[in-house]
Amino acid sequence: MNIDKQFWKTIYYWIRYLNFDIVSREKDDQEIWLAHKRKKQVVIFKQHIKSTQEIRFDKAKVLEHKDEIANFISFEP
Repeated sequence: MNIDKQFWKTIYYWIRYLNFDIVSREKDDQEIWLAHKRKKQVVIFKQHIKSTQEIRFDKAKVLEHKDEIANFISFEP
């Protein structure tokens, strides 16, 4: 299956059946943030990740800016 098609199909599933909302979306759709306010969860979908080091870097970046993210999405994840 095409990777782009699977990417969008997964996002659709999370929005439609798990009741997540789109919080942020980059111009080129390489990164999509979804949030569930009742469960207080945030999910990040990214395309074209080449290594686990990129994932670790993104996780560290999210943990460093936790307060800014909480203000942006209007709840504490």
